[in-house]
Amino acid sequence: MKKRKISFQIILRISAIILIICTTLSLVSVVLFKKVLTEQVMSSMIKSRDDGAKLIEMAISSYIKEVDAVAQRYDIRSMDWNIQKPVLQSEAKRIGFECFQVSDISGNAISTNGENVYVGGYPYYGKVLAGESCISDVSYEERFKKMVVVVNSPIRNEQGEIVGVLSGVADASFTNDIVNSMDLDYDGEIFVINDAGYKMAGVDFTGRTILENNIFDKNYGPDTGYGQYRQLQIKMIQGGSNLEQFYMNGRDYFLAYVTISNGWHLGIIQDRNQAMAIIYELLTIMLIVGFVAIVIGIISGLLISLKLRPLKKLSLSITEIASGKADLTQRIKVESKNEIGEVVDGFNTFTGKLQSIMTVMKESKESLVNVGKDLNLNTEKTLHSINDIFEKIQKIGVETTNQSNSVSETASAVNE
Repeated sequence: MKKRKISFQIILRISAIILIICTTLSLVSVVLFKKVLTEQVMSSMIKSRDDGAKLIEMAISSYIKEVDAVAQRYDIRSMDWNIQKPVLQSEAKRIGFECFQVSDISGNAISTNGENVYVGGYPYYGKVLAGESCISDVSYEERFKKMVVVVNSPIRNEQGEIVGVLSGVADASFTNDIVNSMDLDYDGEIFVINDAGYKMAGVDFTGRTILENNIFDKNYGPDTGYGQYRQLQIKMIQGGSNLEQFYMNGRDYFLAYVTISNGWHLGIIQDRNQAMAIIYELLTIMLIVGFVAIVIGIISGLLISLKLRPLKKLSLSITEIASGKADLTQRIKVESKNEIGEVVDGFNTFTGKLQSIMTVMKESKESLVNVGKDLNLNTEKTLHSINDIFEKIQKIGVETTNQSNSVSETASAVNE
């Protein structure tokens, strides 16, 4: 069976412990931080959404108040175009409108540019005649060759009766100026759509004659990469406010939306991956820290293995003793005063006593060998003596037999 070095086991186990600890801490930190960051990003987007809605409503309200103030002037309420025209030309220049136009209750209008137009068929006209100042949706105006919005206010006579409508025609780019003034924490876009899904802001109107509408655009169909974005715009025009996540063209996004005045809906899109990028940075840092910790663990294991080197020598010495080939005069050098040093010192003491025992046994062996040799010599001498005695006894027996024979012969001779 192949043995593993204790140093290798120490390094392996320290590295495994560090890896488990770092991985656990990283996962817990990332999960918790991701939750906190997601909540923070969503809270920030909701705040940006609500602040943006207020900003747009303030801008619209400011334009409407400007037109209301002009409509309430005595010279405008006179409904005398010769009096109204120079005043409105001056006011249009001050406010930054393309022009002002005054229409009667039938919808026939004349503008400061000298054009006569019919505005009675526009959706906003009925609202103004009902006494409500309002701003129109963005639309293409052939007269100006651009997208415009119309800010409207009723003109009342001294009796308070509505006798006409004052309309200020503004470049639609002012809606983009509003949304562009809003700062986003991450890459994204801000847009405004009306109840029909047409973009009122968040799209470049330069050179356009038709408004963008993602809901009716086949490129934003349910089966395309923009399908979820289109579906959320449908939810937007249904009213209310919310913050949702969606997938668009290979990336994840947040969308915060809210309904604002005039039937418009503000939406703020931000790249979720970019907003959560700090999570990936944290994970990278955790991986680097984990790698460094593992390296430190390996180095620590190596240092510990160096401290365990006397145990390796101790193991080799015990193996040599077990094999019978040990040099009992050698001692392991003790360099530490810890438990390992105590073990090595104890082994050195054991080796010294074993050496003493072996020395005594060796001396005893030599004495026994000498005694054996003397005993063997004495035994041989005794055997020689016994052999001599036995030979003498045999000789005596032979002589005795011979004498007996002689006696017998003598007795026979006498008897004869």
